[in-house]
Amino acid sequence: MPSETCPYCARKPRYGAGGLCGVHQSRKLAGEPMVQPHDLVGLQASGYGLLGVMDRTATHLMCHECGRWFKALGRHILTHDMTVPEYRDLHQLAAKTPLVSTDLSEIISAHSMAQLGTPAWKRFEKRRDATNPESRKLAAQAARSRTAGAVAGVVKKPRRRVAAVDLPAEGEWLDQMQALADFMRTHQRAPLRTVAAERPLARWAAYQRATANRGTLSPQRREKLVEIGFDFAPPKGAPSTQAKVEARAVARGWTSMAEAITATADLSLSEAGRRLGVSHDTVQRWRIRLLHHG
Repeated sequence: MPSETCPYCARKPRYGAGGLCGVHQSRKLAGEPMVQPHDLVGLQASGYGLLGVMDRTATHLMCHECGRWFKALGRHILTHDMTVPEYRDLHQLAAKTPLVSTDLSEIISAHSMAQLGTPAWKRFEKRRDATNPESRKLAAQAARSRTAGAVAGVVKKPRRRVAAVDLPAEGEWLDQMQALADFMRTHQRAPLRTVAAERPLARWAAYQRATANRGTLSPQRREKLVEIGFDFAPPKGAPSTQAKVEARAVARGWTSMAEAITATADLSLSEAGRRLGVSHDTVQRWRIRLLHHG
């Protein structure tokens, strides 16, 4: 009897596709991997959260790197030795995913709306109007400035791009790679995020691993990492988020988190979260997971 769902997802199989849905049949015909990185969004652990998912409440949101809660993550991300684009890239967060809490976003939006019709807003609209002679004058001045700088040999530093493969600079990258090679030679293992002294190097290694698995790491850099014995699979030393959740369920008398979720299925998300010692978002994700995967 044919399966009622595609073996790679919850979609219905397409007629004549060998039990595959339309998406996975197209991947098979194109010779592409059946499971791609974006398929794991919301299912695979990423730091203290889930890949592609921003844990948030009405007033705070959680950092994937340290598990702490903040009203806004912009400045905090810099304390983890990475930029905001690198943070989004590492944890597969969409560009439209806000990095501020819901109430703070509403405050910013209300402040922006309050500026409509003010003298400052009218000046902004006037400057933005391409037909305005003053705007043309400013654009011409900027063009002359760029031309003069080029003639004088002044080269403006290009802006960093989110998907740039060669960032950071090659010299800095080689220094980090050498530090990783020395560490692995001395300790016979990869650096761990749970050890404070190893955390910066562990984050750098995790970023290289993520870019390599997405195919955005340059072949030259991948070859150098292979030469030092770099393992592109996640390290085994640190407990995963799922392992921590399982440990909480066992500590409260259940044999597994799946059993705990099943036993509290008749409770609200908030009440189940209080009994299990996890957030209501975690309870909701586990219920969805058990519904789709049994």
